[in-house]
Amino acid sequence: MKSRIQSYLRFAYQYPVIETTQIETTFLELAEQWRRETGMLSVTSKMSMHPAYQRIIGMGQPIVPLIMRELEREP
Repeated sequence: MKSRIQSYLRFAYQYPVIETTQIETTFLELAEQWRRETGMLSVTSKMSMHPAYQRIIGMGQPIVPLIMRELEREP
């Protein structure tokens, strides 16, 4: 089932918004910033309101496969 979901995500969200490598680079930078700056927080509302997290959410559906990959790598 997991590979079926991954296959779906890999092909379902391919939009020509910006170049894939640019999306990935931006996502990875924001995710690292978010982890670094919220790692000591225990309040999820503060974590979810962090500017880097909000920018990640604002990137939309094209980053869903990147989020899934990060969750596999670092749950």
